[in-house]
Amino acid sequence: MMTNEEINALNITVNEASAEIDKKNYIKGAELLAYVIKQCGGKFNEDGQYIYLSFNNPLEHFIYVSELKPEKAVYDLTFNISEAYRLYGKCMAEMQKLENAEKALSLSAEFNPVSVSAMLEFADFYRVTGDYDAGLEWIKQAHYYSYSAEYLAKCFRYYAIYYFDIEKYENSAAMNYVSLSIKNSIEAQAELYHIQSQTGKFPKRPSREAVSKLLARDEIQSGPTKSVINTAYSLGMRCYKDKKYGLALYCFERVYEFTRSSEISSYIIEIKGILKNY
Repeated sequence: MMTNEEINALNITVNEASAEIDKKNYIKGAELLAYVIKQCGGKFNEDGQYIYLSFNNPLEHFIYVSELKPEKAVYDLTFNISEAYRLYGKCMAEMQKLENAEKALSLSAEFNPVSVSAMLEFADFYRVTGDYDAGLEWIKQAHYYSYSAEYLAKCFRYYAIYYFDIEKYENSAAMNYVSLSIKNSIEAQAELYHIQSQTGKFPKRPSREAVSKLLARDEIQSGPTKSVINTAYSLGMRCYKDKKYGLALYCFERVYEFTRSSEISSYIIEIKGILKNY
């Protein structure tokens, strides 16, 4: 295992790499991430006792256990190696090093099998290769594990991009409107204007019936996965009872985004009051 000082140093390097990627400096980002990955080499391999995984937050850990039911105990790594591999895979794809990209993204998904970000990165990868149907399957998998409104809205934006790429502009518009109904975003709004640039007219909002038919036909869920949201609720209640209010609040806020439950709202208000006085 690694010391806290080593992990902090690697986190700083990953943040630097992420900043370079945001500026589209993929070569520099890849160099930084290659260093990080080299430092981690062989330290997180599965053994006879544990599965070594890295999650973005404790809720993902519980979703993994609840949904995938591993036979071995899960050791939650304090360094997010999954995210490092995801970013490295993104760089490789942008640099057209597709074999390296696929390998890195596979490792990202291996270290975090419920990472929505890794799954959507795979969808981007298959968009680069032109295998749109393979990308669609990754979007559906990301949709299944989406536990926040932000993630779910992003999945519907990805569905919109999929339909745009295969020139089904009406379907693309419908998915963007679904995304906007979940969470407003500049990206989804921009995509509607992008559709207008192809069709010559701004797309109209579809009827609920039309959206339902499209989702049913292409086997797309209409909302979040019930068992995933139930896991967030269960973890929130457990943390509330154990007075782990920070995580309880995070879980309840994720549940409230989808349910608008008055019960959940009352817990959120109570916990915020408690935390305010800490």
